[in-house]
Formats: sequence, structure tokens, C-alpha cells
Amino acid sequence: MMASGVGRVLRIGVIAAAILVTGAFPRPASGAISGTLSGFESAYPAAVPCPLSGNGQLGCQVATFVGYFNTRHRGDSGFWAARVVHPGLPTTKGRYAYIDSGSFTLRTGSGRRITGYFRATASGLEDLGQRLGAICTQTFAVTDRLYISGAANSSPIGTFRARLTHYGPRSSGAGCRVLWATVSGRMTISIPG
Repeated sequence: MMASGVGRVLRIGVIAAAILVTGAFPRPASGAISGTLSGFESAYPAAVPCPLSGNGQLGCQVATFVGYFNTRHRGDSGFWAARVVHPGLPTTKGRYAYIDSGSFTLRTGSGRRITGYFRATASGLEDLGQRLGAICTQTFAVTDRLYISGAANSSPIGTFRARLTHYGPRSSGAGCRVLWATVSGRMTISIPG
């Protein structure tokens, strides 16, 4: 009797190990994927017209980011890219700037490509403060909803919540001379059918 109990435990252990090694976890039943994102700003922000303000003036900047999206489900993890169009960033802790528009792309490990866009959000960028030192930082909360490109309805398919951190030497004034930036946070997307 003892031998069959041990054999059963060994078989369960082998199956569990195979699942862990192959990443054969069940897909989420809800049709949504959620995970952490990390990345960096891949280019210095460029001046562009603010598309949604309609004035055609070069009053906005486009910030470009790339990174990795990590989920519990191996096939849903992958690489992401985003372009965020916004006016100048807030310069006082607790103040906001709006996100004018933007786009995102997620390529999962299973080969799925999800593209979408950001809509105007009045409180999309919040100044969380800065630390001054030899290397100073400026930190911002970035929050927006994601919409699917080409969808018939205008319902959001997900959320993007991240912390943007600028790094650089302290400038002669009271701020930072930004040389690079990182982003980390969470993203949730309802997978289109």
C-alpha cells in the first residue's frame, strides 16, 4: 500500500515539474492578460503639434518607450512599445499634465500582436517630485486607458499605470538635466476575440 502512495506522489511530482519546465499553465478564462512592464525611453522627446488640441502648433512632445511585458502566462509575455504625446511635464509635485494622444503595440511570445492607442486624459501625468543630488531624479505617475486600433466601439480594452523616472545630473538651477528615463508599472489588456 505504501509503495502505490509513493508512486502516485512521484507521478504527480513529475507532471508538476513538466508543467513548470514547459510553462504549460492554463490561459486566463476572462480573456484578459495582466502583468508588469518595464522599459526605458528610447529617444529624446521631439516637438510635435498637439493632435487633439487642433491648434497645429508645436506645443506637445512625443515620448517613445520600449520594454518588456511580463505575465504569469509565458505566451502572453512579450515586448511592448509606446508613443505618448503630451504638452510640457508638470514641474510642481502633485500637479498634473494631460496626455494628448499616443499609441502602443504589444507582441506576445505566442506571436499575438495587439495595437492600440491612448486617448486624451486630463490627469494622465502627475509630478511625484524630484530628488536633487549629484544624480538627480524626477518621478511621474503615468495613467491612461488603452483602446484597440480599428475597433468598432470606443470602449477601452485595458489600463496602463506606470512610474516614469528621469535621471541626470543636477542642472545649475533647481532641476535636473535629463539624460535617460525608465518606466515600470502594470498593464492589463482585454484580449480581442
